[in-house]
Amino acid sequence: MRFALVQIYEERCLDALPYLKSALEKEVDVVLLPEKWTPKTDENVIKNGESAFLKLLERLSEEYSAVLVSGALYEDFSNKKFLSSYVFQEGKLVGVARKIHPFMNEKHEVEAGEELLLFDYKGVKLGLLICYDLDFPETVRLFALKGCDMLLVPAKVVKQAIEAWLIYVQARVLENRLPLAYANVFQPPFFNGKSALVDMKTEDSSVIVLPRIQIATEEKGVYIFETHAEQFRELRKKRLSDRNLKVDRLFKE
Repeated sequence: MRFALVQIYEERCLDALPYLKSALEKEVDVVLLPEKWTPKTDENVIKNGESAFLKLLERLSEEYSAVLVSGALYEDFSNKKFLSSYVFQEGKLVGVARKIHPFMNEKHEVEAGEELLLFDYKGVKLGLLICYDLDFPETVRLFALKGCDMLLVPAKVVKQAIEAWLIYVQARVLENRLPLAYANVFQPPFFNGKSALVDMKTEDSSVIVLPRIQIATEEKGVYIFETHAEQFRELRKKRLSDRNLKVDRLFKE
């Protein structure tokens, strides 16, 4: 499966069109945008589940028979606000992920989401969470337990934190045997991209599992990486079967 990670920052959501078309013309399966990759203006905010940009994604997903992920954008309902990521697949809205763990000042701007988004594409179950959600291992473990094959993560990670972020990413991949792709904002000098797809490679007859990192440069643009997410199902099944369920019960005490 081919993933296009769009590493940009634009003043208007609709300004992403050239990057989206560039990715789709390379016959990718999934196009992923970052978190908060536009300023919070009236035009860019999703209102009551609608915007011109979402209509564009819907049309492009049908035209190119692909999955398009909006990245995480501010969403405004009459009584609630969220950071939300809309997913379109072949002309249809398949779901919306809302950030479960708002970060720092976001706690004063948006409500926390409460549901996990998983959807099927070509026999692969894809899951979606948003940036800071990744820092909480129990969130990613829930995706693994629900049969997720691949996680998609819109992110906005500051330049100074990208090395620590990559440690989080590799840890989540290894502890769950679950590949992951994230798109990061490119907005120098504070956000320098380095979007990546991280899956796994094995040594010594699958006893040793190591991360395999495909990573973008510190430049604006579209980066295309490939993986076969379904090939890690047995590794994940083995890892989850080794769990001591008594430990899970401690969380309830």
